[in-house]
Order: sequence, then structure tokens, then C-alpha cells
Amino acid sequence: QSALGRVLRTYSLWHPTIGYCQGMNFVCAILLLIMAEEDAFWLLAAIVEDVLPGFYHPSLIGVNTDTHTLLDMVAIKLPEVWQSMQILRLDRESLCSVFVSWFMCLFNQLPSESMLRA
Repeated sequence: QSALGRVLRTYSLWHPTIGYCQGMNFVCAILLLIMAEEDAFWLLAAIVEDVLPGFYHPSLIGVNTDTHTLLDMVAIKLPEVWQSMQILRLDRESLCSVFVSWFMCLFNQLPSESMLRA
């Protein structure tokens, strides 16, 4: 068993209401690069339960709320960008689906060198 599998499996047993949600693996993998397995477990638990409540819940209420908030803020604060998205016929739901994965991975779709830069 890999450390990643052990941490994720243990978390799913620790908090069965949330269990495992895709996206947690990216977060956990980064944590395991910089800390011990047990520390990674506890930090993952803190991120999922305290820092980002609802992000990894089966309803995804937290992440859906944040993605819609982001789009609302783009429309208000960056109207030119919002207008360009409208011209390109990028509908709200399609944009949300892109941002949901980006948020759930905690922007982990960036190169790891960028993410781990101190």
C-alpha cells in the first residue's frame, strides 16, 4: 500500500460522511511530499473539515458556492472579462465545472515547482 492510499483510506474511515472525494488525492499527494504520513492525514482532515467545509461533502455545496461566487465577482469586478466570456458563449455551468475541479485540487493543476515554491 502506498502512503497516499493509506492516508485516503484512513480518512474515509475516520469521516465516513465525507469518505473519499476525487480531488483529495491531489491535495494529499502534495502534503505527502512535504511531511510525514500521519501529519499529512491530520492536515488533510483540517483542510477538509475546517478550512474548506463542504468542498468535499457529497453535495459539493462548499465548492459550488465558491465557484458561483467567483463568477459573480468576475462579472462585477472584471466586466470586460465577463463580457468576453459571454461573447464566446461560455455559459455559467460550463465555467463552474472547470472551476470546481481547479478549486477541489487546491489549484494543484499548476506545476509542482510553482506550488511548492516558498
